[in-house]
Amino acid sequence: MDMRDVKTLLLTSIIILLVILYSIQSYEYINLVNSYNSVLNDLQNLREENRILRTMVARSVESGGINQSIEALGEYVEGHIVAVSIDNEDMEGVLIKFKLAVKPGNGNIFIAISPHVGVDLQTSLEMAREAAGKYLGINLSTYDIYLVIEAPSEVGMVDGPSAGLMLTLAIVSAFEGIDISNICVTGAIDANGNVYPVGGIIEKAIACVNGGMEKLIIPKGQSTVVVYEKVEKTIFPGFTVVVIEPREVDLNKYLEENGYKLNVYEASTLEEAIEIIMGS
Repeated sequence: MDMRDVKTLLLTSIIILLVILYSIQSYEYINLVNSYNSVLNDLQNLREENRILRTMVARSVESGGINQSIEALGEYVEGHIVAVSIDNEDMEGVLIKFKLAVKPGNGNIFIAISPHVGVDLQTSLEMAREAAGKYLGINLSTYDIYLVIEAPSEVGMVDGPSAGLMLTLAIVSAFEGIDISNICVTGAIDANGNVYPVGGIIEKAIACVNGGMEKLIIPKGQSTVVVYEKVEKTIFPGFTVVVIEPREVDLNKYLEENGYKLNVYEASTLEEAIEIIMGS
C-alpha cells in the first residue's frame, strides 16, 4: 500500500468517525428536544385543563361582605389548597389557605378570593358539592356554600380541578367535623366521588413540606412520578456529552433522597381519602 492509499484510508476513517459523532450528537439532541417538548406539553396541558376564574363576587368583596361575614356565619372549616403557580415557564407549588362554610339556603355558591389568583374553583366546588352530598346522603341544593381564599400574594395559578377532592372533604367536614386543617390533598373528583389524576405532583409535594404539612393525599397511581435529570454520556474516550433524560421514581423515595419529610398516600375515591385522614 503506497502513501496515497494510506492517506485516502486515513481521510476516509476520519470522515466516517465524524459522521458517527454527528449522528450520535444528533440523536442525543433529538432526545433532549423531545424531553424539553414533553415538559412543555405537560405545562400546556395544565393550562388547557384549567380555566381562569374571572367571575368574583365583587360587591361582596368591596363591602367586606363574604370575607367578614363568613366568620359571622358561625362554624366554618379551615384548610389548604395546594396548586401550581406558573411564572413564565417555571412551575412552583403554592399552598393557599381557605375557609368554607355551609349554611341552609337556596343552593348558591359564593366565592371570594383575595388577592386575585388565576384558579378555577367554581366548577370544582359545584362538583365537590355533588360528591359530598352523595357521600353524606344530604340534598345540598338546600344549602349555600361560602368559600374564601386567602392567597399569600397575587400569583398566576392553574390546576383548579385538582382542588376538587379537598373542597369535597371540606364540605363533608362541615357536617362531620373531620380535621383537614393540617393535611395536603390534591385530586380532581366527579359527582360519584371518584378521584382523578392531576398535574404538578412533585411541585405540590414540595409546597406541602415547605408549608409544614406531614401528609399528602394524591390520586391513585400518581406516587410514580417522572423527573428530568442531566446525564453525562461518554461516547468514546475523551468525548462526553450531557443530555437530559426522563426517569420514573417513587415519590416517597424521591422526597426522602432530597431531604423532604412527607408521607404520601394514594386514594381513588372520596371514601378512601376520608379513611386515610381518620386513620392519622
